[in-house]
Amino acid sequence: MSRPLQTERRQQQSEIVTLAFPASVLVPMWADERAGRITVMTLPAIAAALVAGWFLMRRRVSVVRDVAESKRAEGEN
Repeated sequence: MSRPLQTERRQQQSEIVTLAFPASVLVPMWADERAGRITVMTLPAIAAALVAGWFLMRRRVSVVRDVAESKRAEGEN
């Protein structure tokens, strides 16, 4: 087998393992009729909160980066 085919095969195996892990966690959680099922049903809200937080922090990080770059530019002059 050539090197590119081996790399592609490893990537496919990695993708399968990556998808199998959350499934191996979510299926038992769903089987739990109380807390686990509630947690699984709230995952869309949790994901939305994570995405919103990422966008908010991305804005703050860009502001901090811009300030640091301007201070660095002033120090060089």
